[in-house]
Amino acid sequence: MTILDIHDTSTPISELVAKAAAGDEVLISKEGRAVARLISLPEPEPVVDRMKAFGMFRGRIHMEHFDDPLPEDIQRALGMTE
Repeated sequence: MTILDIHDTSTPISELVAKAAAGDEVLISKEGRAVARLISLPEPEPVVDRMKAFGMFRGRIHMEHFDDPLPEDIQRALGMTE
């Protein structure tokens, strides 16, 4: 852990951020009291590209009778016939 007094440091913020990104916790104090903590953030989870997701099963799923009418018992259960 790196502890710096805000008035005693001339370290550029870029160096402090680099330390935090490397896993070192940077504590900034003022008049002997901690006022800020600089830490690294966890790696974000990968985001699935939605456009790629739509086509991910292209050519893998085949529905031969997709447009065929439903069987009569299912039509009756759904109220599609009398």
